[in-house]
Amino acid sequence: DSLGFDTGSTQSAIIPVKIGDASVTAQMASMLMDSGIYTNPIIYPAVSKKNARIRTSLMATHTPEQLDRALNAFEDAGKKLNLI
Repeated sequence: DSLGFDTGSTQSAIIPVKIGDASVTAQMASMLMDSGIYTNPIIYPAVSKKNARIRTSLMATHTPEQLDRALNAFEDAGKKLNLI
């Protein structure tokens, strides 16, 4: 949220980062993977064509350093793709 991404109002450890466009979602997932951040791109037909998203999962075993690394990768990718 504070980076400018739409994460909805989830109450679980699965956090969606709503992108919208399937192609941009795939690009972002690839950029994140290149940064060592594993995510699941969710695109049509799993969601409607306008609701593509990156699905992340938060675990209690993630360290603050790992979370910072993931957030930095999201910020970098989001800026490169003009999402934030």
